[in-house]
Amino acid sequence: MNLFHYSFLINSYSKMVEVGRSLQEIITSTPGISSIFITDRDGVPIASSGTETRSRQALVQSYQMTMEPASKLDMGPQKYAFFYYDQRQVAVITVHPMVIFIVASPDTNSGVLMSMGERMEPLLQQLEKIIGDLP
Repeated sequence: MNLFHYSFLINSYSKMVEVGRSLQEIITSTPGISSIFITDRDGVPIASSGTETRSRQALVQSYQMTMEPASKLDMGPQKYAFFYYDQRQVAVITVHPMVIFIVASPDTNSGVLMSMGERMEPLLQQLEKIIGDLP
């Protein structure tokens, strides 16, 4: 690796740290949210912040299995999905080419969670640039 590659990697790393901070700011400013993680459409993790969820990969797989039959409904692309459990809810927002998973308490306002896609749009654009720049 030459100096250019090292400089590029350090710059990309610092941008990803900045993305993590932005996600953490969203978590702390929105009551009830415990974690946010972003994947590509294949479920590959891109960024995350907040409480680590041990079942993260299972959540991604469950979402993917649910969306495959839902796509056959011929209602257009899926934008939002909500999963409610005893101790938490998971909001899934598709903002092509990424998927945002928001883990929150069950009493968190679902409308607020739905609005996170628009709120995170600049952050997602920044992520697209970072990922597109990687060698």
